[in-house]
Amino acid sequence: MIPYTELVASSYEEDFNVIHELMRRPVLRTFASLSNWGILAYPIDEEFKMGVACIGACVILHNVLLMRVDYTSLPDDYLHD
Repeated sequence: MIPYTELVASSYEEDFNVIHELMRRPVLRTFASLSNWGILAYPIDEEFKMGVACIGACVILHNVLLMRVDYTSLPDDYLHD
């Protein structure tokens, strides 16, 4: 999805851009966190289907780690963003 470039004040396009930016930040933080994982540090040299399954498993593990109460599994800069 691409945000609108020419905005009119109080328009649907402006509302879309605000929501787009709000949703973009957590996605970028997630990608930054997942890029630190060894398995995702290099291109996945497997079938497409296996690559999708591998990334899906990493995302699920990432979400499980986020549910930890003590946040010990997260890098320090993740919480201060």
